[in-house]
Amino acid sequence: VPSTPTSSQAHPGAGKEDRKSLWRLIDPRKLSAEAAAHAVQNDRLPVRSVMQVLFSEHGKLNRLADLGASFSGARVPCSPAAALDLHSGSGRCPSKREALAQHQEMRRLREDVARLQVQCSALQEQVERLG
Repeated sequence: VPSTPTSSQAHPGAGKEDRKSLWRLIDPRKLSAEAAAHAVQNDRLPVRSVMQVLFSEHGKLNRLADLGASFSGARVPCSPAAALDLHSGSGRCPSKREALAQHQEMRRLREDVARLQVQCSALQEQVERLG
């Protein structure tokens, strides 16, 4: 599926509904890292699709961090509440490296979401002016 984001470049005249219907067929979990990076930076894609790609990439990074931490065996002390983290379901404490990677990824995702919100607001204002 890596060629899909570039297909929207090959057909710049494709309408908004065409792009939405195309992205309904795409599973963002199956995009290559290069295709995901391109999709996130593509201004013509629906915001919802970009968010799906971002969340998918975030999940991939978390799984990789978990895998790396399980091989290294490095753990940091944590509170009982952190050990019972409902999101991971693993009942283990994250390593320092994993915690730092997650913190950096969350910061990057927050920045991406803020940027997308600004772009979405600007697009909504343009639509209102044209409408």
